[in-house]
Amino acid sequence: MPPRHPARGFSFAAGCALITRMDPDLEKIIRQALEDAQAAGKDHINQTWLALQAVQRARPDMNPSEALAAVNLVRYK
Repeated sequence: MPPRHPARGFSFAAGCALITRMDPDLEKIIRQALEDAQAAGKDHINQTWLALQAVQRARPDMNPSEALAAVNLVRYK
C-alpha cells in the first residue's frame, strides 16, 4: 500500500485493511468508551471524541483517521 498523505484523509483501501485487522480487544475498548460516554449523558460528538481518545491511548500507532474509522466501524456495526 502506498504511503498516505495526511492531507488526503482516509483511503478506502486503508479502511478495508482496518476492518481486517480490528482486534477484539480494541473493539471492546471502543464499545466500553461509547457506553460510558452515553451513560454519562454525552452527545454523539463527545461520545466519539472520548472513544477516539480511548483508541489513541490503546493504540498510539494509529493515526487520527484510522482511530475515527475504527470508532465508526464499531458504532455502526
